[in-house]
Amino acid sequence: LGIGSIEYRNGVFEECGALKSVIIPSSVTTIHAKAFKSCSTLESVEFADNSQCQVLGGGWGYDSRSDPMSNGAFAYCTSLMSITIPKSVTTIGIGAFYSSGLTSVTFEDNSKLEELQGYVDYIDRYDEPGSFPGAVIGAFAYTKLSSIELPVGLKIIGDGVFVGCASLKNVNFGENNQLTSIGKKAFANCNLSSIKIPRNVQTIEDSAFSTNQNLKIINFVEGSQLKVIEHCAFMDCGSLNYFYAQNVTCLEELGINVFKGCDDMRLFKLGTINCPTADHWSFGQIGTYSVLKVPTESVESYKKADGWKRFVNISGLDE
Repeated sequence: LGIGSIEYRNGVFEECGALKSVIIPSSVTTIHAKAFKSCSTLESVEFADNSQCQVLGGGWGYDSRSDPMSNGAFAYCTSLMSITIPKSVTTIGIGAFYSSGLTSVTFEDNSKLEELQGYVDYIDRYDEPGSFPGAVIGAFAYTKLSSIELPVGLKIIGDGVFVGCASLKNVNFGENNQLTSIGKKAFANCNLSSIKIPRNVQTIEDSAFSTNQNLKIINFVEGSQLKVIEHCAFMDCGSLNYFYAQNVTCLEELGINVFKGCDDMRLFKLGTINCPTADHWSFGQIGTYSVLKVPTESVESYKKADGWKRFVNISGLDE
């Protein structure tokens, strides 16, 4: 199917049970929410050369049982295994490919993508920090992706964008990535073994990497601008051994339960001279064998600071 309009309106092919392939004409600028939602037989989506498409739409709503659901443009397209996103696309909306069959996503060279959107239905910071009892609906949530290379111009990864991607083992942000924030539960319940956080990221939000049971190593690019790690960001990453943040020199705050359930932490390096504020339980049940290395001139202040002083062994980075 190929249609020469400039937009695909809301729900235009929703639940079309016979549609197997579609070619998006170059003149199309927007694919709206629900445009191809629940097209369970859709196997192929191609964009014509010189595509002008800027937005792959998203949204959310409620089903007949009043349960939150995705209204993404390609949500629940369970036969859609791969897609190449044209370089013209700047925004991929809430749940755009939610619970689709995607195993592979490719972005054209010189991609203009700036934002991957997502939505968290309910957050209760005070009763149980980091808990999300409602729906989490992200652009690629609950897909079958095993790896993804993100465009360097990407600035925002929204809430729950890759939540529940149980096969996702590798995320490559590329050199000189422009990413500034990683949203709530953005990579929760994935299968990452290591991650390198780009230099421009200033905030890692609530539960961003929680419950990655195989996550062992976290690195930060030289010149890191990280300032805040929010509640439960790495909670229940039970295999986390090494947190290499010696390139993080301006961290200001750790939230509650950031490393709760990371009881096998071996080495934690941090390059911030002025001791960041931390909660008494930021590090959960830290082991007696866990080592904290900080700038030599700051060792004594870390030994006295709430949260940080739970490390039995604190020494200088150059020791």
